[in-house]
Amino acid sequence: MEYDFKKFSDILSGNYKTDVLIEGDLKKVTFSLKDFSGDVINCTMWESHVVKLFNYYSNRPVGEPMIILLTHARVKEGQGKYPPTISNSWSESKILIDEEIVNIEKYKQRKVKMIRRRSL
Repeated sequence: MEYDFKKFSDILSGNYKTDVLIEGDLKKVTFSLKDFSGDVINCTMWESHVVKLFNYYSNRPVGEPMIILLTHARVKEGQGKYPPTISNSWSESKILIDEEIVNIEKYKQRKVKMIRRRSL
């Protein structure tokens, strides 16, 4: 299975449609995601996605980066000084973390190549 990613730079520059899906006590968490280009966007997860993310995050080695795929994310339009953000949709989104991702090594290799390009 291959994924077609929406570039964070597209979302940050306003190139998106708000009405289109893009590919416990813990109710909500907001965190920053960085894509392979180095662009950063805030992401909000709700309900069961929070529990899954928190469980994985709590059990991984400190400082080790996570590769996260969020399918069918929703874009929330930026307001004033606040940039656009993404979140899971209530029923369509899936969150895949590290080893759950088919061809994870391919994505890790892309990350290594990005780091090498930046260090040149």
